[in-house]
Amino acid sequence: MGRVRIDRLLVERGLATSRERARRLVMAGDVLVGERLLTEAFGLMASARGAPRALEAVAEVARAAGAAGMVGGQALDLAAEGTRATLATLRAIHARKTGALFRVAARTGGLVAGAAPAVLRRLTDYGEHLGLAFQIADDILDAAGGPEADGRTDRELGKATYAAVLGTAGARSHLLRARDRALAALAPLGPKAAPLRALAGHVVARTEPAAW
Repeated sequence: MGRVRIDRLLVERGLATSRERARRLVMAGDVLVGERLLTEAFGLMASARGAPRALEAVAEVARAAGAAGMVGGQALDLAAEGTRATLATLRAIHARKTGALFRVAARTGGLVAGAAPAVLRRLTDYGEHLGLAFQIADDILDAAGGPEADGRTDRELGKATYAAVLGTAGARSHLLRARDRALAALAPLGPKAAPLRALAGHVVARTEPAAW
């Protein structure tokens, strides 16, 4: 998949400047870095000593990264480019894309630590809502003028975003709702969940004008 993406990035179809070619080379490098980090993550988890639940964590990450998660969500995202995306479409994309990655990040720590099923459910809900909040925050920042790695905004790429579907004010309302639901999931976990609460606050804070 990465190889196909790199080939697509490097095909020169009337590129106007060497700067544009350089941008595409940077994007290709980013793909390779991502593939390397994902592969190394699997290796580290599988080789962990003293963690009998390591293989379970590996399986969780594999599901989150595969067709049922990130890859499937990215495919939906690409298919939605240039279309009139609905809110339901956005939810489907990001539940399998950003949501899946944040969910597994929250769950695997609990799995390896031997958390009780009730705690794992709380961490699952937290991760899903935090992932949604993170994605909406990214959409808001892009609508405010933040470019992608190749210099183009999501609007120029025709991507489906919460800001495009709901407007910036509507997207911010959904952002705060997702943040609040993430925090509610942590409510029974007490002081030990303080770093996770702080992370949810940071996701919202990065969209404030003072953070730009």
